[in-house]
Amino acid sequence: MNWEEVLILSRFMIGKKALLEFFKISPTPSLVLYPDAPKFTIAEVNEAYLKATQSKREDLVGRGIFEAFPDNDANPAADGVKNLSHSLNTVISSNLKHKMDVQRYDIPIRGTSEFEIKYWEPENIPLFDETNKLHLILHCAIDITEKKIAEDNIKLLNEKLEQRVQERTEEVEKALKRFEYVTQATFDAIWDWNLNEDKIFWGTGFENMFGYTTKDLKGDSSAWINKIHPDDIEKVRQGYYNTVKSPDTNWIEEYRYKKKDGTYSYVINKGVIIRNADGRATRIIGAMQDITKKKEEELRLKLLESVIVNTNDAVLITEAEPLNEPGPRIIYVNEAFTKMTGYTSEEVIGKTPRILQGPKTNQAELKKLGAALRDWQPCEATLLNYKKGGKEFWIHMSITPVADANGWFTHWVAVERDVTEIKKTEEELLKRLKEISDYKYAIDESAIVAITDQKGIISHVNDNFCKISKYSREELLGKDHRIINSNHHPKEFIKELWTTIAKGNVWKGELKNKAKDGTPYWVDTTIVPFLNEKGKPYQYVAIRSDITQRKIQEEKIIETTQKLLNTLESIQDGFYTLDSDWNVSYWNDEAEKLSGKKRTEIIGKNFWELYEGQISEKIHNAFYKAKEQKKPVRLEIYSKSLKYWFELNAFPSEMGLTVYFKNITDRKKTVSKLKKMNRSLENNIKKLALSNQELEQFAYVASHDLQEPLRMVTSFLTQIEKKYDDILDEKGKKYIFFAVDGAKRMRQIILDLLEFSRIGKTETKQQEIDVNNVVEEIRLLYQKQIEEKNAVIHYQNLPTVRTYASPLKQVFQNLISNALKYSKPDVAPVINITCSENAAFWKFEIKDNGIGISPEYFDKIFIIFQRLHSKEEYSGTGMGLSITKKIIENLRGEIWLESKPNHGTTFYFTIPKK
Repeated sequence: MNWEEVLILSRFMIGKKALLEFFKISPTPSLVLYPDAPKFTIAEVNEAYLKATQSKREDLVGRGIFEAFPDNDANPAADGVKNLSHSLNTVISSNLKHKMDVQRYDIPIRGTSEFEIKYWEPENIPLFDETNKLHLILHCAIDITEKKIAEDNIKLLNEKLEQRVQERTEEVEKALKRFEYVTQATFDAIWDWNLNEDKIFWGTGFENMFGYTTKDLKGDSSAWINKIHPDDIEKVRQGYYNTVKSPDTNWIEEYRYKKKDGTYSYVINKGVIIRNADGRATRIIGAMQDITKKKEEELRLKLLESVIVNTNDAVLITEAEPLNEPGPRIIYVNEAFTKMTGYTSEEVIGKTPRILQGPKTNQAELKKLGAALRDWQPCEATLLNYKKGGKEFWIHMSITPVADANGWFTHWVAVERDVTEIKKTEEELLKRLKEISDYKYAIDESAIVAITDQKGIISHVNDNFCKISKYSREELLGKDHRIINSNHHPKEFIKELWTTIAKGNVWKGELKNKAKDGTPYWVDTTIVPFLNEKGKPYQYVAIRSDITQRKIQEEKIIETTQKLLNTLESIQDGFYTLDSDWNVSYWNDEAEKLSGKKRTEIIGKNFWELYEGQISEKIHNAFYKAKEQKKPVRLEIYSKSLKYWFELNAFPSEMGLTVYFKNITDRKKTVSKLKKMNRSLENNIKKLALSNQELEQFAYVASHDLQEPLRMVTSFLTQIEKKYDDILDEKGKKYIFFAVDGAKRMRQIILDLLEFSRIGKTETKQQEIDVNNVVEEIRLLYQKQIEEKNAVIHYQNLPTVRTYASPLKQVFQNLISNALKYSKPDVAPVINITCSENAAFWKFEIKDNGIGISPEYFDKIFIIFQRLHSKEEYSGTGMGLSITKKIIENLRGEIWLESKPNHGTTFYFTIPKK
């Protein structure tokens, strides 16, 4: 530490102890003297001074400075004592610091009679006590022995060079060579400027200091001047001209000089001016020294002083030890500390920072802080402290250890900031975050939540969203809401929604969405835009609640209400309602027609007042009875004014009374007629039953009696063909074939008719039937035909149904037979049999890949004896599907088909479960 640093720190680190600490670690040789002239007793000495003078502390402390360092008697020219005495007395008399010229001191070599020559730049600085009275004198000496010797050598060399220039050129060259060696031996940039020729010689130090080579320099003054900082060049020129024109022999200037890399260094340029016999400057020899670090350090110290004094943060400096009780003592606080705590510097200097602590100060945090300090580690802490008046306040402190040149920690520097408001804000924020967290938990538990960006891309969904939409979170994130769009709402509705939220407004409404499995669901939705600093939405939070059941109920209520209103308006009965005060609240169209009174005339009017004198006592009593006893009443009355009979039904309710009435005049007239007709009908039913029974008996007898002659015809024709085979020609055999074939077909028609007449009469008991077994039996029945056509019948998992066995088997047999029969030539038939169900029916489906049926024949195929093909193309009687349809209808089911020509046919039929 040099004397300038000590001086700066002494301005704000008040106290002898503080100055002494900095004094000890300063690298500048320094003494502290008592102002007891003429002795000037040595009070303190630092290590740098002891080292420079090769002395021990006991050799100096307590002795007068001139006693410890007398003039060298062997050097009559020694004037160090005199000059130092003069400077010290000047300090005493002026109370100002005094900087001495370079002094030569003959320093005694302890234990010998020898002296060591030293050249110092001494400076004496007054130090004052609290009363501003001169207390001590700080004597600092910058050792420039080497620099002085070099300068003396240069001066001596210049003198010799000047002499030799006049004597011999050869000696000048030798001197120049020695000069070159000197330039190589120093870190300074040595230069030699011949003013007459404007030639400058640069030593190698110039290259080392600034990076230039001799090739970069022209060798004249322009090369030097052009590299001076533009802001400094005028000052340098003026100083140079003033010095050259004066009789001075020394020129010195500080300025900024450009290096080869483009940066600037601070330099001090010192030159010795050589003049001729006329006093005109002919040559300047000098050296440039880089003082950039020194300048930066000065600026840094000034900045540090400004920061410490002017900062809003409190700065506190303590001794390094002791760390335990009572703790390190405070040696400095700034003005911000006083403003923060209420304590002045006088009140806290010498005390410990623990005066700021109190009962609520976090002891655990203090222990952590103490552990870090014991390890000499920088640390930070946030603590509750107490001001001078006892008021609590929060601080955040950063503590850093400071070490001396030897690496020993000497002080702690703490920078403290009042964070009371921040702590309050943090506590309030934590409270709000807790509330928000609670709200979020409550919302997540009860609501359906999703967050999207401004483009509608989903960034968050909660579990309830996944549950109702049936999508996993992974399937939803990164998608937009079109993934759940049901297409229920018109485009204008969606556009209005987006327009609202894009403007930063909250949107509320009901949305119908679609889950992953396609099921719809309704949600009551609130979409809240989150706005950025520009007031534009950057994300949307949608909070929904499931209202599906409510919407279903509303739809049912609306549907029911509409049906009820439609029913009330469409029924042939008059209908009206009376409230608890007997005012008419509803009056339907039929009531208008029957009563002759318009709805607009009667709604809201009192019923008894409207019909005063027209209502019979029977109606009056019946209505009051229904209302009081909460029981419906029915009565038939005759209106003399309208000349009609009416039936009235009155039903009580919490709202009042509901009345149905209708004109039963025609019914009254027809009652007697109906009774007569019923008696006649009963007689006809008995006759019809007897007729049906006889008809069935006839059909059975007729079919039996007709079959026998047909068998005989077939048998005899077959015998004729066998017996006269060699006599009959081809035409005769063909006639016999036609006759036999006709008889067989006639017999099959008779059997089908018999079967058709028996439908619904052969079985009286239902049973559990495995349809898989039924199909398998039929497959075995047609095994030969299936093999011939390479047909395939697919079926599995067909149900077990409760119905009549024979009719069900007949249905499957007829439909499978048709599928085999009406197959495409050269295409193997493929028949698929499946089944589905609902609450009331089994629905069977038999699908083939055959020739198909044109839609215009769908109804015709179920009519008895109807054929779409000739018997030569496809055999049959045309009764199979008629029988099938009659069986299905008899079982209370339905049958229908879907088909296209050349694309196969699918028959559907249903069988009720009960």
